[in-house]
Amino acid sequence: MKRMLIAITPRFSINPLGMEVYQDLYTYFNLVRREDTLPVMMPICSEEEAAAAAELCTGLIITGGEDLDPAMYGEENTDCSLTDPRIDATDLYLYKAFRALGKPVLGICRGHQLIAVAEGGTLMQDIHKYNPSFHNHNQFKDPSIPVNGFLHDCTFVEGTRLYSVFGERAPVSSSHHQAVKKAPEGWTISAWSDDGLIEGMEKDNVIAVQWHPERVQQDERQRALGEMFLEDCRAYLRRP
Repeated sequence: MKRMLIAITPRFSINPLGMEVYQDLYTYFNLVRREDTLPVMMPICSEEEAAAAAELCTGLIITGGEDLDPAMYGEENTDCSLTDPRIDATDLYLYKAFRALGKPVLGICRGHQLIAVAEGGTLMQDIHKYNPSFHNHNQFKDPSIPVNGFLHDCTFVEGTRLYSVFGERAPVSSSHHQAVKKAPEGWTISAWSDDGLIEGMEKDNVIAVQWHPERVQQDERQRALGEMFLEDCRAYLRRP
């Protein structure tokens, strides 16, 4: 059986020897690992290499990670902890390359924010400085909540693709201090937190969620989100 290659964006750290290590959490791979798929991590890459990856792979997952550089949406940095600019560039190159070919994309947490920015949206650099009334959206601040636990509920907009998976309400795993401030024009907002943050967006075969479905795969609906993305990939391959 020929397997679909699913590209996963890279993250990196510095090991004790001072060497850069490409990495990403195994849970992202498990979310889309099936008999007909092979998830593969991309390297930090150029625009040309991203285009080559989009030709080879059927779908793209843009994973969580550190803050985006606010310069990407026309702001000065006031509240961001920046990662290496090569990661910002790689995520953007990959997203644009897959979109140019009409291939499915799933954005998770930082990936959700990257998609919003790539399409002309903006971010709150820190949700609590933007509005102190926002709830805690980082479960790591509450030691009683495990990594594979739920922090808060989302409400889903009837008629959207996310609603078809989650219904009216569902709990989510969450760890972010930023959020989409202005959604891109022409995109459907499909999920909200109770305090009014945009938690999900969709357009065509692109889905972006602010939470972490890959952490809570014991939940049938979170696994179903991964399956919906894979069905989009399979549908792309069936195109005439």
